[in-house]
Amino acid sequence: MGCPHEYASISWISMDETSQFINPFLKQSGDGGQVQIVSFFAEWCPNCVYEASAVQYLYNEYHSHGLEMTLVMDYSPKNNSNHFVQIHGISIPVQYGELDEKDEAKRSETSLYKFRKSMGDQRGWGVPTHLIVEKEGNIMGVVLGEIIQDEIRSYLNTKLTI
Repeated sequence: MGCPHEYASISWISMDETSQFINPFLKQSGDGGQVQIVSFFAEWCPNCVYEASAVQYLYNEYHSHGLEMTLVMDYSPKNNSNHFVQIHGISIPVQYGELDEKDEAKRSETSLYKFRKSMGDQRGWGVPTHLIVEKEGNIMGVVLGEIIQDEIRSYLNTKLTI
């Protein structure tokens, strides 16, 4: 593909800092799931292509043990986003983000952009971004880039009923 990977470790922050941003993407607490991961992708993003099979693998492996996931497709028309999901065989529930186009002027007004910048993310478009939320907790994990598989698997193995 020619684009370098953008692996990033999990940073832990207070949910108070992000509740307004993340709440629209979270399943309600009665929906099950001990941990939720909300992943933001764009269909044109090379790192999202790299990450597609990895997040699907996590979902397949851990969903029956209490992991809920949502894939938020952003910065692209819905048809393009749906095509991305289809060609990568993604069965994770999908939502659509704030923008249905790759528009730099509009991007800076989105909640995702403002949140990422508050976290010190220097990437232009900031996808992939992953948010990790425990059902009963006041902190949230943030991955500003591709997930480090050993790190997320270690975390999930301690938090879920495996």
